[in-house]
Amino acid sequence: MALATASLAPRTVNYGIGWQRSDQLVNSMSIYKSIEHAGRVVITIGTNDLLQGREADIKTRYQTILSKIPAKTPIVMNSVPPMGEVVFYGRKIEDANVRKVVASAKAVCLADYRCHFVNTYEALAPNGSPTPGVLLGDHIHLTPKGYQIWIDAMRPAFEEMAQ
Repeated sequence: MALATASLAPRTVNYGIGWQRSDQLVNSMSIYKSIEHAGRVVITIGTNDLLQGREADIKTRYQTILSKIPAKTPIVMNSVPPMGEVVFYGRKIEDANVRKVVASAKAVCLADYRCHFVNTYEALAPNGSPTPGVLLGDHIHLTPKGYQIWIDAMRPAFEEMAQ
């Protein structure tokens, strides 16, 4: 939601909506008319699914999201970022579940010729746990350092698409 999209490309629109889950994005994509004219679409969704215990069948929802993007539009699909030790409304968010969501996003993206996968999880947690200083105290949201690492991880996909 807070990604400075202008740092990746000019004339960008960020439709990051707080608390939105993948099922809600599927239902609301038709209102985003700019998708029909976009030079590329960047998808990052799944953290709220995890926080709300709704990650089951996310792979199908990822497939549906990609199917709603025009056939010739390039896509950058980011995995969810890592989370630290998070207990959310009394429920511990297990890293194994986060990794399953990452794997689902990767599998769906790799199956679509338009899609470039960016493993945000690995960029921010190359050793299996979040790099110190990339997450805020809530262990969910990124710090400026975390956002910079994420932007740097996305740049190769944007450069490849520009060629």
